Formats: sequence, C-alpha cells, structure tokens
Amino acid sequence: MQKAEGKLKNCPLLVQDYPKGVEKTNGCDQPADATTVHERVIDPLDCHHAAQLANAGNRHTKDHYLDNTGNSHTYEFFLSSDGNHLRERPSGCFAELCDQTEGSTDTTICYRFNDVEVTTYPDPVNITQGTPICTRPRFANGVSTPNDVTNGCPKYYAPIMDTNLCKSAGECFGENEPGHPFNIGALNASQHDDHPIGCFWQRRVTVAGVGGESTGGNETYVYYNPVETGFAVPKSPNPNSIPICNVTSVTTW
Repeated sequence: MQKAEGKLKNCPLLVQDYPKGVEKTNGCDQPADATTVHERVIDPLDCHHAAQLANAGNRHTKDHYLDNTGNSHTYEFFLSSDGNHLRERPSGCFAELCDQTEGSTDTTICYRFNDVEVTTYPDPVNITQGTPICTRPRFANGVSTPNDVTNGCPKYYAPIMDTNLCKSAGECFGENEPGHPFNIGALNASQHDDHPIGCFWQRRVTVAGVGGESTGGNETYVYYNPVETGFAVPKSPNPNSIPICNVTSVTTW
C-alpha cells in the first residue's frame, strides 16, 4: 500500500502509534515476536502528537499542562541546556512527571524533549529518570484467508471493526477513497463471503478510452464488510482484498 499523503488534517495523529520504551534507558520495549519495528521518537512534532494521543498532561500544549485537579501550570517542553539534565534523561521524546518539585504529590505525566544528540554531549548513559517514547506503525496489512476472522493480522494487531476508523485508516494509511457502496453486502448479501470481515482495501485498474483500453492507472478503494447473521466468517475472500489491521493497545496515562 502506498504511503499516506495526509488527506485528513488528523492523519499525523493516526498513522503512528507511540508505545512506551524501557524506563531509564534509551531503548524501545519491542517484543521479540513483533513484526513491526519500534523506533525512538526523535522529532519534537512527533513528540507532541504522541502526548496528544496518550492524553499526557491532559493533552498539554508546548508550555502548559493541567494537573490532577484541573489547574494550569507552565513547564518546559525542551530540556534546558544544562549538561546534567541532558545526560540524565533519555534522548529525544520521553515521559516524566510534569511537576519535578521535590515532595510534590501531583502524578500528572508530561512529554518532554531532550535534543542531546544534536549537542556536544554523547547519547545519555547515566539516565536517572524518564521513559523514552517510541513509535511504530498504527496500521498494518493483513492477509485475506478463508475462514479466518483474524484477517491474517500481524501479532499485536487486529481487524478494524469500526466504520469511522476504517474510513480514516483508508485515507491515512494509503491513498484510498471510500468505495461505493462502502458497506459490503448492502446490495448483495452474498458478497459478505467474498471479502475479509471489517476494513479492507482493494486495487482496481482504471479503464477508459473508446475501446475500453486500460489507462494503466491503479486506484485503491477502502471498504467495510460488517459482520451479519450468517456471514460471521469469510468463506472465500478475494486475495486482492487486503485487510487493514489496527494496533491492539495504545499508550495512555
């Protein structure tokens, strides 16, 4: 599937997921059997996206956050240039308590950014606090398989069974327009068996010209196959109907 061009304004918030890394390290906590790669977040804008999705600091802005009681406070998103701070926190995007005051009882988490890798200091090795924030693709392709309600999704991913998320995933994960009709089986119930359940995309060759010759252009469309009585398991899904899978868990604080 082609990479998204960002048709929706919130696509940057949809195409990536941001799992926690290993506390007090620079490492990501990628399971050994994961099929998608976890990498550290090293872009400040991505760090803000991660904070919004995780509701960190109650969706804090660049310089304010809301504490547990709803009061607004200022905080520094970028670490100060003080060498100790830079070397004692994970590099790039990381999470820690918003209020660093000794004795504070506020447990609100904020995301901050340590640009140590573009300073004169080496990558931190004596980290005393902070959890690195990592990134992985939120969506992945599955495999259209007969009698398989998992849609052949990679481990830690599952079929998308929500129409709104399906449309958003289709536009953000690839250059997919909603097909017509979007809901499979709306005109012919037997079509439920011809495609994977839930959300999937399909490529169609554009045909035009007096003689009906192909223009050679490929267009992809996203569809939703709802589970209905008698059609809970796809019997003979088209292998060209590619399921779109979604991560099974997301980070929240």
